[in-house]
Order: sequence, then structure tokens, then C-alpha cells
Amino acid sequence: MIRFCLNGNWIEESSVSSDMTVLRYLRTQQVLPGTKEGCGSGDCGACSVLLGERSVNEVGNSQWQYKAINGCITFIAQLDGKSLITVDALATKGSAKEKTPEQLHPAQQAMVDYHGSQCGFCTPGIVMSLAALHENQRINKNSEPAEHHQIIDALSGNLCRCTGYRPIIEAAENMGNYENNSADVGKVGIWQPEENIVEEASAGLLHNASSNDIQSQSWSPKTEDELKSLLAQYPEARIVAGATDIALEVTQMNRRISQLVAINDIASLKTIEIEDDSILIGAGVTYSQMEATLNEHFPEFGQLLHRFASRQV
Repeated sequence: MIRFCLNGNWIEESSVSSDMTVLRYLRTQQVLPGTKEGCGSGDCGACSVLLGERSVNEVGNSQWQYKAINGCITFIAQLDGKSLITVDALATKGSAKEKTPEQLHPAQQAMVDYHGSQCGFCTPGIVMSLAALHENQRINKNSEPAEHHQIIDALSGNLCRCTGYRPIIEAAENMGNYENNSADVGKVGIWQPEENIVEEASAGLLHNASSNDIQSQSWSPKTEDELKSLLAQYPEARIVAGATDIALEVTQMNRRISQLVAINDIASLKTIEIEDDSILIGAGVTYSQMEATLNEHFPEFGQLLHRFASRQV
């Protein structure tokens, strides 16, 4: 069973195949059509959603931190114990009874006011990338507006054929001027779900699912010993971390993967150790996480890494 938080509501999934992508799951299983499919290979960003994981801030408090990811190349099996937010849930719903209008998220309202959308197909993904930038600044209590290079970096994985990006960048530069609807009581649960449920969601290890064409299994081990045991027992299982390669077998080659082992929750694989003549980078460290270290010790390599892939990748 896979348990995760979707737009503020904790859900359990026991019937979907482990190799189903988040994009397909949202559109076909949850009927949330706001997330779009463009390329199906992690290049265009139309399918961008926000993935939240808990972290401990500098004063020792646990909080959720969000990043934009490509829903088209992320498997549902990678969501266990995490929080997922889609464009469908960003706005605060209005009330006809109380005569209160719908309130858009600052990223949405700025895109409207600064004419950041034309054909609109890429807009949901762009909004989610800007929302990630905006919300992480709010969560970290950073009242300063995002700098130009931060905006460009946040939008690096979103392609737009219509606007030339100028109005989108203007929207990003000004979204901090809008009242933040995510600070409302009704929206806090979306961004900071109850933690006691997270502990329960992280306890499960095995997910079994049967569909018409495949019997699938997935695991989310929490330690290296659990990983070793699983691979010894299921030598044909495929390991998945970022899924930027293996997911293309599903989306581009129409292959099915019956056994998946997601290593995203193994803390010991997410460490970076700096020694006298070397840097040891764990197999679970993302490009974004290693970027700061490489910029400090190997600036040329750090700059190359910055251009290597988009922020979602």
C-alpha cells in the first residue's frame, strides 16, 4: 500500500500499478485535469507538480519543503509518505453563501495580471514552478522578493512557445506583492499536513497491485540493510531514484516494470562527505543538493551541473 498526501488529504492506494506515472494517476485516477502532458519525457514542464518532504529547520522544527518535479517521469511508488500538490488546489475556493470570491494563489494572480499566458497549455506547469519558489520563501520566512537568477533557475524546466518569457518573468518578480492565500487557515493543511499521519505513512514497506496486464510490486526501504535484503530476494527488481531514465521506458517505449525499489527514503544514501582529496556523494543525492558543494570546491563543475538539467530534473 502506498500512502501519501494529495492536496492536503491523506490517501491510501492499493490498486494502482507501481509503474504508473504521477501524471497518469492524477488525470485518470483522481480526475485532476489541471496537470498537462506535453512531452512525456521530462523536457517541457507542462506536467509540473509540487512534491513535499519533511525537513528540520535551523531551530529544530520539522516542516515540509516543496520542490517542482515532472509528473510524467515520476512513479506513484515514489510518493510513499510524501505530500503532493497540484495546480487544481492552489486557489482558495469562494463561497456563494458568504459572498466571498475565489482567491488565486499569488503565482496565479500575477500570471493573470502580467499577461503571462497565451495558449495556456504550459501555464499550469509554470504556475507550479513559481508557486514552489514563492512558498519556499514563505516557509523559510524570507520576505525578500526572489532575485532574477532565482526566477530564471525556477523556470529553467518550463518551455513556452508563445510569450517569449518576459511577462512570465515580470509575474514572478511581482508575485510577492499579492496577499498570500496559502497563509489562510484553510490552506495551511495543504502545505503543512499533520505530522502524526506521516509517521504512519512511512511505516509500510511493500506495495502489491494487480491490473489487467501486470502484477506489480514496489518497495520503499528506509535503510541500506533493507535494500540489500530486498535485492537479494528480488534480484530482477529495478532500482529507482530520480526516474529520469527508467521512466522513459514506460512513457516512450511502452514497457511495463513489475518490480520497483524506490531508494528515496534511505537517509544514508543522501549524505555528502568532504575529505582531504575527495568528495563522497551518496547515490541518493540529487543534482540540486550537490550543486552548492561542487560550486564551493569545484566551481567549473558546479557551473556545468547548473546547465546539466532543469530544476525539476
